[in-house]
Amino acid sequence: KYVLWKEDFSELLPMSEFPIMHLMTTEKRFSGRRLGMHHPKTGAKIIFDVDGETITDNKTGEFLGGLVIFHNVTEYANTITAQKVQNERQFEDITNMIPQMIWTTTPTGQHDYYSRRWYEYTGMTVEQSLGNGWENPFHPDDMEITGKRWAHSLATGEEYRTEYRCLSVDGEWRWMLGRAVPMKDDTGKIVKWFGTCTDIHELVLAREDARQTKLRLSQVIEMAKITLWSVNPERNLSMLEGAIVWNDGSKASDDEI
Repeated sequence: KYVLWKEDFSELLPMSEFPIMHLMTTEKRFSGRRLGMHHPKTGAKIIFDVDGETITDNKTGEFLGGLVIFHNVTEYANTITAQKVQNERQFEDITNMIPQMIWTTTPTGQHDYYSRRWYEYTGMTVEQSLGNGWENPFHPDDMEITGKRWAHSLATGEEYRTEYRCLSVDGEWRWMLGRAVPMKDDTGKIVKWFGTCTDIHELVLAREDARQTKLRLSQVIEMAKITLWSVNPERNLSMLEGAIVWNDGSKASDDEI
């Protein structure tokens, strides 16, 4: 009737992993093992922290036996579990109120959470989005460089940053800024990635309009054969557009400028 389970009661503990068996086999003390048992009368789940102490001969140091101590931590474990659930709910509530799409991944980059905004914008289901499903709504032309940047961040732990077009549930392609940073434990090991997708469509269009305007201005200046320049208060050249023509009619090279 002495039946032990793993802490989460997902499966039975084999006899070889029973604390007393482990202690007698290794002949070394241990602490902090956690496992579960069912109450013999009520069947309620009970969680224990288990410590093992060796018994040795005071004179020779010979191993004589072992003592296993069970500490009932059910109430503590339940409190921690409840707090964890509450924290997760608060996290979801906060992310669902933010206009950006929030997501998290495992250390290897498998997406395991999206805020509500992601599902509202893409129209995708949870099953379609988890794992590598995040790639589905993004424009194929943007995925090559995006994939390389994501792989680089996963390999180095550096911040992830990219721009890509994302397809909405209404069939509209909009530019997004994707960013992610790693969360690390005390040893520096990455345990989670937290990321966002921010709509920057209007900014990208304005940036492209500005680039086209500058290009057209340069073409006009070139055709008009004039030069526009400015000098800052430190007397350094801060703007130079058009061709540089010396008095003898020759054009200046970049090195001369």
